[in-house]
Amino acid sequence: MKHTPEIAGENIKKVTRTFWGIVRNTLKYIAYTFSLALIYYVVFALTVHTDTEKSLRKENKLFESYYPKMLEREKLVEDVINGIQIKDRQVYADIFYDHAPDLDPVSTTGFLAANDTISDSDMIAYTSSKADVLFEKMAAIEANFRRVAEVYEASRDSIPPLSMPLDSISYAQVGASVGERMNPFY
Repeated sequence: MKHTPEIAGENIKKVTRTFWGIVRNTLKYIAYTFSLALIYYVVFALTVHTDTEKSLRKENKLFESYYPKMLEREKLVEDVINGIQIKDRQVYADIFYDHAPDLDPVSTTGFLAANDTISDSDMIAYTSSKADVLFEKMAAIEANFRRVAEVYEASRDSIPPLSMPLDSISYAQVGASVGERMNPFY
């Protein structure tokens, strides 16, 4: 006996899909796919390593072994620098009868030491004002040199020539001054 499907309306139902049902199924499919891809990626990233990653891991282990030694060396260098600073202060006191300048000349200025976030415009204004002061002092020194040279040039006694070969050259551009010098090893 053959079994034939019944064609009556009771046993066969028409599947109806709504728009939101399709969207929900699509979002489920995307979420499952994304989750599966994420799991594959994590497994792949934890188990498979490239040659570059292997060399970087070896390098990191090497650096980790060197780090304690470098800390010891840093402490040694710091002690040596402190000893040099003490000797430097003593040399300045004995020879120059003055105190040694700071290692960081900027640190003595309250403007720059106040914080680490100085705007560019403030830095430019500060530097410009300092440069203007230096140019004024340089001009005053240049004028004094020219006045002295004119006085000695007018007397023409037994003094060597003090005039500049060209008017456009300043005394600061010519070179070092003459006279008794300090020992360079101080």
